[in-house]
Amino acid sequence: MAGSGFANSIHHYDPIYDTGVNQNVRLYVDLTNDDSGAIYDSYETTVFSNLVAMLWAIPANQAAYSNQTEMLDDWNLGISPGGDISTGWQHDSNLLNLEITNVGGIPGITYDQWTSDSDSDMMRLGLTIPLSQLDGDGDGWAADDPMDYQITFGQSVSNCGVAHDGIDTFYASAEPYEVALNPQTTSNGTSILWMESYGYTNNFETASTNNPDLDSYPTDQEYTLDTNPTNATPDFKMTFPGGSNPAVMTFSPSSTGRTYTVFKTVGLTNPVWTAGATCTGTVGSTTITNVLVLGPQYIQIRVNRPE
Repeated sequence: MAGSGFANSIHHYDPIYDTGVNQNVRLYVDLTNDDSGAIYDSYETTVFSNLVAMLWAIPANQAAYSNQTEMLDDWNLGISPGGDISTGWQHDSNLLNLEITNVGGIPGITYDQWTSDSDSDMMRLGLTIPLSQLDGDGDGWAADDPMDYQITFGQSVSNCGVAHDGIDTFYASAEPYEVALNPQTTSNGTSILWMESYGYTNNFETASTNNPDLDSYPTDQEYTLDTNPTNATPDFKMTFPGGSNPAVMTFSPSSTGRTYTVFKTVGLTNPVWTAGATCTGTVGSTTITNVLVLGPQYIQIRVNRPE
């Protein structure tokens, strides 16, 4: 119904990252007239407002620019000829609450008439942002650098687009763009920052499954153990004297950066492992004391990755 609900629509395209000569990220957003019989003469949208606020909140941008307006001066927004509505329309510079209007004159001659007809219903905005504004550590933006940022879709916001036809108002909801740090781990949970501390610089997914030191553990398991993936790690061993309760067990290798939990079961046929004591590791080897049930049982020491 005119004047209520979410009648028009906003469609986002995934960001296009150009790491070649241009060094920018390109966003396309389609604003569509879905309102039967309505002819828009202006449009307001806050589809970029979260993006403005979140990019300005990045410390590197506040160091590079004296204020938010100066940062936005490096953005380039345009009404794309790839849409149905472009000729004779203009926008202001307020990216927090963007206003789009026609220049007046004769509809369909001096400016495209924005109707709900199938051949005249969509305006496409194109926004270009320097990749340097997504570079969190000053070494150039990269998709796999955990210190850099990527543009994402945020939470749905009502009235993110408001169209006017001179009489009625038509609303649209959308998921405004936001920014977030690049992935911090590979798909198998290996910390990228941890791999970088051992000299890895790229191809982290592949590197996390390789075993460059040819020991018993690929890199992702070295991360679990918090051992050096470039030097051979001794096999994980536990000594258990038996006969005492509570039992004292010593295992190695161990790390102060990991915690360890004892698990026990009374049989290996459909075993039910019960968690026991947990402790923080010490350098080299760790000793842990745990109460055991009477009779034969099997023991595991499990390494807990950091949260």
